[in-house]
Amino acid sequence: MCIDNYFSTIVSGANASDNVFLPAPVMRAADMQPRDYSAYKAGMTVEHPKFGRGDVVAVNAGLAEIRFTAAGKKTLSLAFAPLTIVEK
Repeated sequence: MCIDNYFSTIVSGANASDNVFLPAPVMRAADMQPRDYSAYKAGMTVEHPKFGRGDVVAVNAGLAEIRFTAAGKKTLSLAFAPLTIVEK
C-alpha cells in the first residue's frame, strides 16, 4: 500500500480485511505537563486500574516503588501511571 492510499484509508475508513494498522501516538517531552509528585509518600495506599491496591514503598525522581497486593512489587513512573491515592 502506498503512503497516499494509507492516509486516504485512514480518513475514509478501512474494511477489516484491509489489515490497516494505525501508528501509535507519540508523546513528546514538549507535550508533557510537569506533575507534582510531592503528594506521593512512602507508606500510603494507592490504587491502579490493572494492578489493584498497593502500598508505596519509596518515591524517588518521579518513580514510585509500590508493593501491590495481587501483582507484587512494581516500579512505576508517576508521570504515566494512573494512580489514585486511597489512604495517606
